[in-house]
Amino acid sequence: MDSWMSDHAIAVVGIVFGMPALVVALAIGYAMVHRYLRHKERLALIEKGIVPDELKPGTANSMPGAGFTSGLILAAVGLALTVGLATIGIGPWLIAGLIPLAVGGALVVAARQGVRDNRGEESDEG
Repeated sequence: MDSWMSDHAIAVVGIVFGMPALVVALAIGYAMVHRYLRHKERLALIEKGIVPDELKPGTANSMPGAGFTSGLILAAVGLALTVGLATIGIGPWLIAGLIPLAVGGALVVAARQGVRDNRGEESDEG
C-alpha cells in the first residue's frame, strides 16, 4: 500500500509542477519563434527597399494611449495589493503594493502630459 501511495504522490507532484512548467516553456517558445519570424520579415522588407511601418519617422511603435491604459492597470493592481496587504497591518510588506501604485500613477501622469504636449504642438501649427 505504501508503494502505491508513493507512486501516486510522485505522479501528482509531477503533474502539479510539471504542467505549469510546460505551459511556461511553450509560451516562451512561442514568443521566441514569433519574434524570430518578425525579425526575418523585417529583414526581407528592408532588403527589397521597403521601410517597415515601425521604422518610419513620425510613427509611434505602440498604440496611442497604451501608456495611459498600462498606467491605469498597474495603478489598479498596486491599489488592490496595497488594500489586500493592509489587512495584515501596516508594515514593510505594503511596499509590494505601493511601488506598482506609484509607477502606475507616474505612467498615467506622463501619458496625460504627452497628450497635452501633442495638442499644444498641433494648435501652434494650425
